[in-house]
Amino acid sequence: MSPEQDKLYKQMKKDLLAKYDDHVTDAKTKLVVTLRLQQISSGFIIGHKDLAEDDWSDAEIEDDIPLWSDDAFEGRDIMPDEVVWIGSSNPKLDALMRDIDETAKPLLVLTQYSAEAAKIYELCKDKYKTCLITGWKNIGSIDEFKEGKYEVMIANMAKIARGFNLQIAHTTMFYSNSFSMELRQQAEFRTFRIGQKHPCQYIDYTCSDIDETVIQALALKKGLLDYMRNKNIAEVV
Repeated sequence: MSPEQDKLYKQMKKDLLAKYDDHVTDAKTKLVVTLRLQQISSGFIIGHKDLAEDDWSDAEIEDDIPLWSDDAFEGRDIMPDEVVWIGSSNPKLDALMRDIDETAKPLLVLTQYSAEAAKIYELCKDKYKTCLITGWKNIGSIDEFKEGKYEVMIANMAKIARGFNLQIAHTTMFYSNSFSMELRQQAEFRTFRIGQKHPCQYIDYTCSDIDETVIQALALKKGLLDYMRNKNIAEVV
C-alpha cells in the first residue's frame, strides 16, 4: 500500500480490534470488518469529502477514523460519488495498469464495486478501446466486446459473472474480489468456455493482509462467511 493507505489501514485495524476483539462476534460482523479494510486496500474510503482537498498530512491521517454503520456495505454496490480516493498514488492500481499494458488483448478487468471500475476506466479509456459494465453506468456493451470492438472490458463481477460467453478474451484481472466462491467461479467460467483457443489466465491483486485473507478463502473454495465463522477478529484482520 501507499504510505497514506498504510496509515489509514493501521488506524482502522486498531479501531476495529478495540471495538470487537473482546466480544463474541458473528460471521456477519467479521464480514463488515473485512469490507472496511478491503476498501482501504483498494485505495478508497466512503464519504469524508473534506479529505478530498487536503494533502493527507500525518496530522490529518492520524485523526480518529469513524467506524461506519455495520449494515452500510453488506451486499450492495458502492458508486463513484460515494468515495474519496486515498492520496496521490496507488500501487495496486499501478500494478494493474502495468499488466494491462503488457498483456495480450482483449482482456477483462473485474471489480467488486462500481467505484473501482469507474476509476480504472478513467485510466484506460484514452489508451485502449475500453467498455464499462457496472451497476452505475454502461459505456459500450457486452455484445460489442464479443464482436471485437473493444480491447478492455472493465466490469463489476456480479454484472457479468453469469450467462455470458466471453471466450474472445483469455485473461481476467481481479482488482478486488467478491466474498462469494460461487460468484468467483462463475466469473472465471466466462472465458473458460467451449471455443476458447488459449490457456486462461487469472490474476489477483493484493496489497494487504485482508486481501490475502480473501484469496486464501477462495483458494480453499470457501465463501468468506464460511471461512471466517470459527475465527476470531484478530485472525481475520
